[in-house]
Amino acid sequence: IVLKALRKVPDERYATVNALVEDLERFLAHRPVLAQPDSLGYRCVKFVRRNTLAVGAAAVVLVAIIAGSALALWSARVAVTEQRRALEVKEFLASLLRDADPYRSPGEPLAVADLLRQARQRAEALEARPEMRVELLTLIGSSLLNLEDFDAAELAAQQALTQALASFGPDHPLTLRARVLMMGVHRFRGRTAEMRTELEQAERILQGRSDASAADRFVLLESRGHLSIDDGNAQQAVSSSKQAFALALASFGERDARTAAAATLLAEAFEYSDVDPEEALQTAQRAFRLSTDLYGVDSRHPRVITVRDVYGRALCRAGQVPAGVQQLERALRDASVVFGPRSSTVGFIAQNLARYQRQLGDIRAAIANFDLALEIHGRDVQHESFTYLGTLTARGIALVAARRPQQALQDLTESSRGLQRLFGADHEETLIAEFHRALALAHLGKSDDARRAFEPVLQQYRTKYSDPVYLPYRALAAAGASLRLAGDPAAALALHEEALTSIGTASDSRRATVLTELAWDRLELGQAQQALALFEEARGPAGASKPTLTPTRVD
Repeated sequence: IVLKALRKVPDERYATVNALVEDLERFLAHRPVLAQPDSLGYRCVKFVRRNTLAVGAAAVVLVAIIAGSALALWSARVAVTEQRRALEVKEFLASLLRDADPYRSPGEPLAVADLLRQARQRAEALEARPEMRVELLTLIGSSLLNLEDFDAAELAAQQALTQALASFGPDHPLTLRARVLMMGVHRFRGRTAEMRTELEQAERILQGRSDASAADRFVLLESRGHLSIDDGNAQQAVSSSKQAFALALASFGERDARTAAAATLLAEAFEYSDVDPEEALQTAQRAFRLSTDLYGVDSRHPRVITVRDVYGRALCRAGQVPAGVQQLERALRDASVVFGPRSSTVGFIAQNLARYQRQLGDIRAAIANFDLALEIHGRDVQHESFTYLGTLTARGIALVAARRPQQALQDLTESSRGLQRLFGADHEETLIAEFHRALALAHLGKSDDARRAFEPVLQQYRTKYSDPVYLPYRALAAAGASLRLAGDPAAALALHEEALTSIGTASDSRRATVLTELAWDRLELGQAQQALALFEEARGPAGASKPTLTPTRVD
């Protein structure tokens, strides 16, 4: 009943207060409730609850015949315990409804989040059996987390986990549920180390249980996938996501929210891997179909918003940038309505949209969305997390493209140092921040500093990628531009020719960028005719899929 009342889609909630009251009355009278799917077993249970005395009498007779009066006494104790629990739940729900009633509690009507925060405080102080407190705190904490009230959700999660560990120990199912909630809090806070600790403990416990359910195993695989993405471990992210999707499909079926969520997670994991963009797009399309089949293609359900964001990014990576940006813009609008314009979800989608707005050449809009994302992340997540540092790098790159190198240098210096501490000096994300920092230094005329920045980056790339085909062109292009700006166009030309080799026969924005850099090198060397031919060749891929002026097209 509580879950039905709190559903985010209005049509799935109770239509009126009377409908809620009637369902509560059915529950208290031990009759089938509308919030519970109907079944023969469910009706039988309710029948037994309504006819406790008659069924109990028959049971006493049978038990007396089989085992004597001792078992009958045990049944009586169970009945008393259940009665007490029912009274506790009744009083707890009644107190919440009284607080939400404007005639009983004058003042502004309570929002759902306010009501849940009050529920958490009451559950904390509730004089009830530990299992009831843990169940209530876990349920309330999950709802607060979904509403992005991270402070209140963390309090509820911590209280639930502390109570569960003290009362039941680490192996109890209620302890596992509380631990999963705490993992969710850590994830949205950007605390990958803390999330990893909780997850590893949960995985060890589950491995030792022969009765582990598919639902429990699915939750931990899904959590491992999310953690691996945040850790920058693309291979592990793909592996865990594939396992989660296969388990969900086999255990819950295609038309299940968990299956749709796992498909979305797999599509997102592919984005950070070296999988072919077309294969990644097909995976994202499947995830989009599964979610929209469940909730509707025009739904503002949070799962549809999330999968639309992932689908938009997959379209962009596959070269369909305008179509992808349209999906991302729709996801951002819907998230602003559902969660609020300064919500955590808006922050994540804004940063994704900004990356591809930058590619389309809409630099001002990209920087504005990066500003919004960093404002939100700065409030919600740790500044040492990949969530924050990765967004800082992306804004720095956009600021370099906007020819605002001083501001770019501040962002890229901070992100580079943070990423070195988080991942190490040779991690891909660290190297990306470093070679763009070198480019910002070059635009500022700090040639020696730029050379000192990009030379170790190139050495790292050449060590990591022995085959020149896989040598990332961006590092070579940025290093070459830095050398040209430092007055060494011949050295720049050699790096840019290497960059052209590294991208092979690709005919897209990457080729346009490198050809344009080569043309500038030739121009600086006084080779005007060769420069003109390169500029002409670059104009094709530079404008093929970009309706707006990008920095490359302007150059």
